[in-house]
Amino acid sequence: MSRFRGAQLVLAVLIALLICVQFFSAREIDWDGFVVHVSLSADLAGGTQLSIPPVGSVTARTHPLPVRIEVSLREVELQAFSTVLDGVASGAFLPNLGHELSRQASLYIISLMGATGVLAAGMALVFNFRHRRHLILVFAAGVVVVGILASGVYATYDVTAFDQYSLDGPVADFPDAWQVMQQGMDQLEELRRQMQLLGSHLMGLYEQWGSSGGPGRFGEEEFTLLVISDVHNNVPALDFVRGMIGSYPVRAVVDLGDLTDWGTPVEARIVEQIEQMNIPYIFVPGNHETPLVVQEMASLDNVTVLEGTYAMDDLVLVAYPDPGASCISPREASPEQLQRLRDVYREGVREANALWPGGHVLLAAHHPGAVRELGSMPSVQTVLSGHTHSLRVEQAGETLYLDPGTTGASGVRGLMAEREIPHTTLLLHFAREEGNTVLIAVDSISLNAGRDELQLRREFHRPLLP
Repeated sequence: MSRFRGAQLVLAVLIALLICVQFFSAREIDWDGFVVHVSLSADLAGGTQLSIPPVGSVTARTHPLPVRIEVSLREVELQAFSTVLDGVASGAFLPNLGHELSRQASLYIISLMGATGVLAAGMALVFNFRHRRHLILVFAAGVVVVGILASGVYATYDVTAFDQYSLDGPVADFPDAWQVMQQGMDQLEELRRQMQLLGSHLMGLYEQWGSSGGPGRFGEEEFTLLVISDVHNNVPALDFVRGMIGSYPVRAVVDLGDLTDWGTPVEARIVEQIEQMNIPYIFVPGNHETPLVVQEMASLDNVTVLEGTYAMDDLVLVAYPDPGASCISPREASPEQLQRLRDVYREGVREANALWPGGHVLLAAHHPGAVRELGSMPSVQTVLSGHTHSLRVEQAGETLYLDPGTTGASGVRGLMAEREIPHTTLLLHFAREEGNTVLIAVDSISLNAGRDELQLRREFHRPLLP
């Protein structure tokens, strides 16, 4: 064989290697409820990038070879995450993780070796090599080259390089984020337990308040709505909500949107927490939702994704999704979109008045601009909105304007804030008065978990029944 033909064989192997790395190295690995996307790319800087949406990514120079390893968490089951936490606490997780990583890495490398060998043989055919011996030779060369490259990465891989990491995404603005994430993994399960207990204890205080002669309950005709908003993927905040529901007769939850941050498949798993609440859950999608999240919510038996009217006796909720909920990434509604949405709400109020004459109409929106100035419409007595992350109870004329603030303490952005943001929510107490449903009182709840501060403020909207 001439040197030229030999060079062509070498070129066939190198081209096959480059094509395989750039276009055929992506794999999705499912490990006990965790779905991880792995891919390679040619990069002179090398290194490893670990991505956890929506938090961000961590990049470190882990090896000198010109191959970049990208690992991204795509999906995780909450039960699997709980199992990992149990393993971390018992000390069994790291050995199991090491064994599983070795096994998955071996399978991944073997698949790359085979793919490169096949591509190398294909490239040899392109260069007009037809002899079986040449094809076997170039196939074997492709396999060996990948094996040598993988061995080189393995031999030089330095896990401690993550001590000198760089951050991208929202987490990059938060100092010491990587350490906080590592510490938070150890503390998450305990935090979730404490949040659920706090919710239960809060409702226990309600019962004591009522039994001691205080205004804890309003009579047999009373029912209560729990209003939350802007959870932003904060699972412990939902544990707090579940604790309240489990120990107090909340009739339904009204969620004003932004349940997630980026609307990714990973975040959509938060709906499992909502399914466990076992009471009606009325959801008004916000601008941080995506069609995927809305679809996941709509699939739950206890959830109503509200787009129109929802009646509970003569209490009628009118709500429509935020315009941003139809996008695949967070997007703020434009003034023109909000104006069109206000017109939709006006039609919804007219429909509610026609179907339930004399009923108590409660407007619910994610963005306050969608319901601005609609409180003056006939029968509209209460207007709910979120988005601002600011708790508000304000009366204008005969209409009460309410904002539960941020039940998730702004999610990841709350960690970045200069001051600690509390978890906030509202309880709306209704009763029957002269045959009509009226709003009796509003409870504003503010929990600052970091400072162990819990504040409860009750504001009466109408006199108590005798």
